[in-house]
Amino acid sequence: MNDSLAETGLKFFGTVSASISHEIKNRMAVVNEQAGLLKDLVKIAEQGGEVPLERLLRLAESLKTQVDLTDGIIKNMNRFAHSVDSFQCESDLCEVLELTARLAGRIAENRGVRIELQIGESSPRIVTAPFLLMNLIWLCLEATIPFADMESPVVMGCEKSKGGADIWFKVNRWPETGGPALPEKVGPLRNMLNAGVALYPDEKKLSIELQQKPGTE
Repeated sequence: MNDSLAETGLKFFGTVSASISHEIKNRMAVVNEQAGLLKDLVKIAEQGGEVPLERLLRLAESLKTQVDLTDGIIKNMNRFAHSVDSFQCESDLCEVLELTARLAGRIAENRGVRIELQIGESSPRIVTAPFLLMNLIWLCLEATIPFADMESPVVMGCEKSKGGADIWFKVNRWPETGGPALPEKVGPLRNMLNAGVALYPDEKKLSIELQQKPGTE
C-alpha cells in the first residue's frame, strides 16, 4: 500500500472516529441531563412531594431510547473497526453501503443533506477490501453531497452487473459542469480495488464499478 493510500485511509478512519465520538458524547449529554432530572424527582419525593408515575415512566422510556441509540452507534463503530480485519474477503455490498451511509449520516445532516438508500431484496456479493471500498464510497458521497439537500437527497444503491457489481449515487441537482468533481485520492483507491468510477450525466448518476475476480462467483 503506497503512502498516498495510507494517508487517505488514516484520514478516513480519523474522520469517522471523530464523528462517532461526537455522536456518543451527544447521547451521553442527554443521559446526564435526564439523570439530573431523575435526581431532582427523588429529592421531591424525599421531601414528601408527589411525583407522578407517568413522569417517571416517560423519563425511563427516554433513557432507554438513548441507551438503544448509543448501542446502535457503538455497533456501527465495531463493524467499521473490523473492516480492516481482512483486505480481501467476500463482502455483502449492500451491507457495506448501508454501514457507510450510517457512518456518514451525521456529517451529511450537519451539511443539511439527507442520504437515502435503495436496497433490493438480494445483495451482490464480491471479493473486495471492505475498508478501502468504504473509503471510496465515502469520497463519492463527499463529491455528491454539495448537490443535494434534505428535500433532494443523495440516493445510493447497489446492483449486480455483467462483470461484478455496481454501487451508484444519484442526485437530482446534477452539476452543469458534467458531473461531481472527484478528488485525486479516488485514483489510488480505484486502482487497489480494481474498480472503475464513471459519471452518467443523462441518469444524474455516479457509479463505482467493481469487477468480480475469476473463480470467486
